[in-house]
Amino acid sequence: MPLSGRGSCLLALACIAAVAIGYGNVVDAFFVADDHVILFGLIDPDRAVRFLPERGSSFFRPLLALSFWVDWQLWAANLPAMHVVGFALHALAAWLVGRAAATWTGSTLAGFTAALLFATSPLHPEAVTWISARGYPLGAALSLLVLGASAREQARASTLVVVGVAAAAALLSVEPALPLVAYVMALGWAQRRRASLRLGLVVAAVTAAYLAARVACLGGLGGYRGSDGGAVHASLDVGRALRTLTQAWGHLLAPGPWDGADGWGITGLVCGTGAVALVVHALARHDRGSVRLLVALVACVFAGLAVTATWATLDADLSGVRYLYFVNVFWCSGIGLAASRASAGRRHVVSALVAVMVAAQLVTLRAVNARWAESGALARAAIEGVSARVAGRDVHHVFLHGVPSSFRGAHALPWAVEQAVRVFVRFDLRVEVVPDDEQFALVRRSYLATPADQRAGVEVGTWDAEARRWRWE
Repeated sequence: MPLSGRGSCLLALACIAAVAIGYGNVVDAFFVADDHVILFGLIDPDRAVRFLPERGSSFFRPLLALSFWVDWQLWAANLPAMHVVGFALHALAAWLVGRAAATWTGSTLAGFTAALLFATSPLHPEAVTWISARGYPLGAALSLLVLGASAREQARASTLVVVGVAAAAALLSVEPALPLVAYVMALGWAQRRRASLRLGLVVAAVTAAYLAARVACLGGLGGYRGSDGGAVHASLDVGRALRTLTQAWGHLLAPGPWDGADGWGITGLVCGTGAVALVVHALARHDRGSVRLLVALVACVFAGLAVTATWATLDADLSGVRYLYFVNVFWCSGIGLAASRASAGRRHVVSALVAVMVAAQLVTLRAVNARWAESGALARAAIEGVSARVAGRDVHHVFLHGVPSSFRGAHALPWAVEQAVRVFVRFDLRVEVVPDDEQFALVRRSYLATPADQRAGVEVGTWDAEARRWRWE
């Protein structure tokens, strides 16, 4: 049965509090990576963010583009405001996870467990703290609206309309929403809902229309481009897929960084979280109905992973784990289901174990977010260093080497350096990043061999990682 009105309010407050604690240390984290591309598109009239992308573009996310346009109209490039939008969407998604889990299992404990584990998961900063990845919490929240409707006994005409609109909006937010029809059908099967077939047909029709619109606008399915120019999304590598699936299940079981860069304390919390999750599952006493639901949740995890299994990269430092945002909905719901299936005598023990998991995840989450704060600080330092060098001078061309690309898996400026400089330094300044050592050595020699009066408008800089500043020729 669904949560009561009072229970829903308490769950909402709990999700807001968990997100506020877990993400409070990055509310002013500086823009990184694609954030600068978005800002550049918003301020450049010739490259304005388009709601319908041009043919040849990689992605089809018009609703996401609309959300950034609304941001710009309301508060321009206000860092805290743009971060808070992402945090609010994440809290909303966590709340919807809890409501859905409570409905699927008929247990308030399952709802609170799933929601709080999802809200505090250390896997989510790449999707939540990184402003550019807002499509993940946005698309997940919209997908959960669809899944909430699919739990109803009957599918009225108004419900079908809401499901169709929400499904379309989810697909227009981010690509991992694509298996939504599989989620609806699997969970409908688990709960024996007669309405699931009608809802599934609506979502299938919307998905087909979305794919047709995507092909028409992009000239193909689009996606990341490989070194050969082809779409990586269309590649098929069985070995890589199996490796990615194994990594994904490992990250879901023990959420957090595995690189040990934050010390043994964080590594211990990550391993401990996974161990406690296994204990919670071991204490569960399933019946036929709960086994059926558990099978459906596992099927949903595999369906979500199928979208990225042949091309995504999941690293020990959590680079790439934004692709697990959707599947973590079902993983956390599975833990909630297990918690609700403990015997009455063990319910207090399970509740305590869940509280321990949430506390451990909060500590780990703040440690992961500290990486994003540091990566933002590196990006800010690099941009301000260029600004200080060209301020008040007639410089038109800058060559840069050793640009800070990331900090322990969190993006800094691996790309979009020119857009960042144009946004925050000077719009007409041309920037060229020379990553190769030999090529940069050639640029440097050519610069030094040029007469001083001819190189007055050119600057050549190398990033000093230890001093965190540019060293100019």
